[in-house]
Amino acid sequence: MLTPTPTLVAIVPNLTKISVDPWPGYSASNACAIDDARHLWCWGSNQYGQLAHTPGTLGDVSCPTTTCNSTPNLITTEPDGGGGQLDVLDVQAGFATCAVSPDGTVRCWGVNQNGELGQGTVGGTTSTPTEVTAIGTDGLHVTGTDSKCVTGKTGDVWCWGNAFLGVPGSFGIDAGCASYGSNAQVPCVLTPQRIPNLLARQVTSVNLNNAAALTLDGGVVEWGRNSYGADGHPEFTNGDQTSGGLPASPIPMRISGFP
Repeated sequence: MLTPTPTLVAIVPNLTKISVDPWPGYSASNACAIDDARHLWCWGSNQYGQLAHTPGTLGDVSCPTTTCNSTPNLITTEPDGGGGQLDVLDVQAGFATCAVSPDGTVRCWGVNQNGELGQGTVGGTTSTPTEVTAIGTDGLHVTGTDSKCVTGKTGDVWCWGNAFLGVPGSFGIDAGCASYGSNAQVPCVLTPQRIPNLLARQVTSVNLNNAAALTLDGGVVEWGRNSYGADGHPEFTNGDQTSGGLPASPIPMRISGFP
């Protein structure tokens, strides 16, 4: 059911940030919010364990085509309400939800169809917030859907997941990931890779097609699909490669007109 009317999520007080699944048209959409005590709350679809508990438990109900929960669930360090609360600074909701803790640790849970959990594996799901050990404790911000990027405390950028259009900084070093909505196989990166020659304040946007970041010196860079010049230069120029017939670059390109 869709509603054009904003609805108050009254159960969670004093919110400082909210994140909504960037692919809201799919049945597995969810949302997460952080309160002023750094508690993390998530609600919506729990089809893949995005609410950090076993689907069908802790008040989940049957929604059309999925399992869901309209009540914000407090996310804990262990699934099904076990362990202590998961304190976080940043979160990105999605089929695979990822969050950054105050100590810089990055954890992900949910679906692993394109290696989104950053564990070096593909396939399956988990309701356990699982540490992405390749990043260590450098995490600061996280964003992305089936491609994920984390901006580190030092400005380093780490990306992984679907690599069809070069968003993780390559066109895939691992193969055999499944594309959403089809049986097609796409290249993917299963372990976070540091994007070379990029220091960023924050990766502001990551989607299936491309990624964009604000650099430490105040510039803007973009990489991935370059259709219509999205990377700041004409298609199939400036080092663009062809991926699935589309112009794309795994190398962050500075957008002219900014400092």
